[in-house]
Amino acid sequence: MKNTILFLFAILLSIGAKAQDVTTTPQEESIYKKLEKNALDADKIFLIKKAIVITNADGDFFWPIYREYNSKLEELNNRNIALYSDYIEKKDDIVFSQAMDLLEEMMAIDQDLLKLEKKYYKKMVNGMNPVKVVAYFNLEREVQLKIRLEMIKEFSK
Repeated sequence: MKNTILFLFAILLSIGAKAQDVTTTPQEESIYKKLEKNALDADKIFLIKKAIVITNADGDFFWPIYREYNSKLEELNNRNIALYSDYIEKKDDIVFSQAMDLLEEMMAIDQDLLKLEKKYYKKMVNGMNPVKVVAYFNLEREVQLKIRLEMIKEFSK
C-alpha cells in the first residue's frame, strides 16, 4: 500500500517536472498548472479511498467536509508558495527585518495549519470512526510534507 502511494506520488511529480521543462506561453503554463492541480486532487482522492475504507455512509459525511478542508488547505499552501517565492527573491540581499517577517509568516502558516486540522478533525469525528479520521490526517500530513519538500527543492534550485 505504501509503495503504491509513493509510486503514484512519484508519477505525479514527474508529470509536473516534464510539463515545466517545455517552453510555454503564460496561458499554456496556466493550463498546465490547472492540469497538475487536478491530477494532484484526483491522486489524493484515489489515495484516500485506497488507504481508508470509506463506506457510502462515510462518504456522504466525509467528502463535503474534505472538500471544505481541502479548499482551506489550498489557501495555506498558496501562502507557503508566496513565502518561499518572497524568500528566493530576497535571499541574496535579505536584511534582518525581512528575515524576521519571513520567519513570522512561516510560523503563522504552521499555526494556522494546526488550527485548521483541529477544526476539521472535530467535524470529522462527529460522523466517522475516529480510526478512519486518524488514518486520513496521517495520509494528508504525508502528502503535505511531500508537497512542501518538493516546493523547497524547487525553490532551492
